[in-house]
Amino acid sequence: MNPCVVSNFFVLRCFHKMNLCGIATPKENMDIIHARLKIAEALSKVLRNEKKLIDGIEVQRSSGNVYADLALPDAEKLKIKTGLVIEIRKAMRRLELTQQEAAKRMGISQPKVSDMMRGDFSNLSERKLMDCLNRLGYDIEIKVKPASEAVGHLMLAVARWLA
Repeated sequence: MNPCVVSNFFVLRCFHKMNLCGIATPKENMDIIHARLKIAEALSKVLRNEKKLIDGIEVQRSSGNVYADLALPDAEKLKIKTGLVIEIRKAMRRLELTQQEAAKRMGISQPKVSDMMRGDFSNLSERKLMDCLNRLGYDIEIKVKPASEAVGHLMLAVARWLA
């Protein structure tokens, strides 16, 4: 009998225990239960998309934050900074600004704009990136609310630009 799966519910072994006086379950039945448990655990991981093999390569679904997936410190802050830089790049394109023009408007040096365009924004704080967006014509709204867990999270929500 194979494990039955119905919405991640696994039947490992069905049997009727004849003696209720404390006699141990026979080893043969326990071996069947343990073997099926291993199969059920592996199948459960696949169903939850934790890990799977594609062309012999182990693949894992992202949490939505690549920095957290890579176990980098301050992953949420890095994700926020990335989102802000993406919006800065969009604004520069929309306004058709050169790096030099953008630097002057944002109040930073052209080499810092160049670094930002190449994905290196380690030398700029979240606050400075928000200031850059303000100077490019964006409003920044910060929303604070009670967390659903013991420790809260940082999140960036971007409104669509209306042309």
